[in-house]
Amino acid sequence: MGRVGKGNAAMAVLVAVLAMALLGVALADGPPSINQLPVKAHVLLSNGSNATGASYNVTVYYNGSSTVLDARAGTLPTGGGSIYHFSLNLNYSAENDTVILVVNTSFPYQRNQSNYTITAADVSNGYAIMLNLTLFNFPPAQVAGLAVASVAGQTQLNVSWSASSESDLALYRVYRSQSNFSSTASASNIANTTDDNYTDSGLTSDATYWYAIAPQDAEGNYNASVIPVAGVVADVLAPESVANLSASVSASTITLTWSAVTSNNDSTSTADVMGYMLYMANTTTPNATSPPQVPSNWVNIANTSNATLTHDHTGLTGYTYYFQVFAYDDAGHISRNSTQVNGSITTLSSSINLSAGWNLFSLPLQPSASGAQTILTGLNYTVLYWWNTSRQGWQSSTYLSGLGILDGELQVLEIGKGYWIKMLSPGTLTVSGTQQSQNVSLVATWTMVGYSQASSATVSSVFADVSGYVSLWRYNTSSSSWETNIKILGSFDGFADVEPGVGYWIRTSQNDSWSYG
Repeated sequence: MGRVGKGNAAMAVLVAVLAMALLGVALADGPPSINQLPVKAHVLLSNGSNATGASYNVTVYYNGSSTVLDARAGTLPTGGGSIYHFSLNLNYSAENDTVILVVNTSFPYQRNQSNYTITAADVSNGYAIMLNLTLFNFPPAQVAGLAVASVAGQTQLNVSWSASSESDLALYRVYRSQSNFSSTASASNIANTTDDNYTDSGLTSDATYWYAIAPQDAEGNYNASVIPVAGVVADVLAPESVANLSASVSASTITLTWSAVTSNNDSTSTADVMGYMLYMANTTTPNATSPPQVPSNWVNIANTSNATLTHDHTGLTGYTYYFQVFAYDDAGHISRNSTQVNGSITTLSSSINLSAGWNLFSLPLQPSASGAQTILTGLNYTVLYWWNTSRQGWQSSTYLSGLGILDGELQVLEIGKGYWIKMLSPGTLTVSGTQQSQNVSLVATWTMVGYSQASSATVSSVFADVSGYVSLWRYNTSSSSWETNIKILGSFDGFADVEPGVGYWIRTSQNDSWSYG
């Protein structure tokens, strides 16, 4: 601990106060009244270079604090000083009366005083001398290496710092605030410790706290000017469960919607939800689940961002589907289960009459299985063709009835496409499945297409948005002839409707797309 006059004024934060109190008798030609002593005193206050605007007051009392002989107050400039003088005649009543010299400073807060009792010898000698008064030590320097660390899974912060080398260090004052601060007056003194670390527990999850350490010496001096360090408590809370989950059904699509999660599972507000995980099961007895584990028979069908609160799950077939949505945060915590919702996709059935010979057909519904041999089971046919627009060539397969095998590269039938099939005898193709919307790619020549809906629609309405439409062709098996619909001067002329189960050739003047459903 340094003192003024010992060469360490530059390292001080504030006042180095050196008090010299000299009490003497100012003798006149004759002896003064025995009940009066002339008194003179000087107090020198100097301000260190690291402090600004430190205030002080000096007070002289007589016989306790009831009688003030003199008082001065002021502000010390950085690196400056002030000399306090007083000179007065002290009227005393008897020996053992006391003169008290008190000095206070504000930065850092310090207080010291010197008491002097008038003795019989003072009275006899006609003067008294107070001992020199050294008032203040410099406060300890700020600690180095201050660090604040979170603990995974815990609502605590570990604060550590390098030990002070102060010779008369008494303790460390630990200060905390939830905002930045530069003075201990703006923070809470949460603990005093002699260790060079402190564990602060019971904090708020994912919250920020600021800490500062003020070393204090044996005389109670400490520096109130501090440089704090911030730490963030580990996020230990999962988001609250997703609320208001609902499911609506349209054809083969189930649309899910839900409300945004804005709180943790302890109801405290949170802004760290990163997104949502959507799970589906198609069993009639979905497993119960304990958070945050999802049962094994549920499938993660999609993940969305925190700004996306809806999802369309398409291409579903005839089942009842169950859904749950989970929220997750930036620490990887997953919410508890949402309420389960469900939606049912209705299975439809449609029949197509096929004549002996060549037939141009399409699938009116999306079957649960797309294998061509499975779909065409029971039909007496020989070959199957589809025009591959990408390579401008045919794909085909031949049914080997003796072996019960469909041999060739065309093994899958898809909705939205047209197919040629050569029947050896008339038959009925029955398709069970769901109605689905389609977006069919059209090339700037010929494309084989199908209309996969539950009922017919007019050509003019279905193809109104196909700007490159030139003509539409269908094959009449009964007459073995073609029927057409041609667009002339913006008007559609020819057969009026497109029908489910029928295959078509469409000619377009440019690459385009055809959407319906």
